[in-house]
Amino acid sequence: MESQPLAPNDIAGRRQLAMRIHQRKNEIYAALVHGGAIKLRPGVRELMDDCAQAGVQMAIVTTTSRGNVAALLESNLGKDWQRRFATVVAAEDAPRKKPDPEAYRLVLERLAIDAGSAVAIEDSSAGLRSASAVGVRVVIARSRYFADDPVPGALAVGPSLGSSAGWSPPARRSGGRMDLAQIVSYLESAKSVQR
Repeated sequence: MESQPLAPNDIAGRRQLAMRIHQRKNEIYAALVHGGAIKLRPGVRELMDDCAQAGVQMAIVTTTSRGNVAALLESNLGKDWQRRFATVVAAEDAPRKKPDPEAYRLVLERLAIDAGSAVAIEDSSAGLRSASAVGVRVVIARSRYFADDPVPGALAVGPSLGSSAGWSPPARRSGGRMDLAQIVSYLESAKSVQR
């Protein structure tokens, strides 16, 4: 008995297979999100609320698909989630994955701001390198996927936005979550060191 090949031999066939697999993965992800299996990480929504109350412009910079972003945020923030953000840069806009700086370069252009006035919240060394390449400072809130990534040059590194414990440098107040005031203090500390 002849066995069937796992993948087509030709490039076009392999690309079609990859597209079908990617589409199916996105469908499964959306179903998990809408079923409540995937939520925002602790402290994320609260930090977004801080920014909204303070009039801080927010953007999403990701190299995942726009559909995945929409599924996650609509499920967690509601149908008008896009109103919270000045812009969303996703894989369709910047197809080169992080650590390539394409996505951060594009968001700075869309927002018409200087990199020095922005702070990125990332969870990986690839995200850190992507933002840093265009001059955006980065706070690393670790995730289980990149728990041990080396992140030299980050403003601060901690286990979760949901807690001010365990951060390096230490949060200026203990207890509670990481809030906008703490993120701003990390940025101001970095600027005073540069002077």
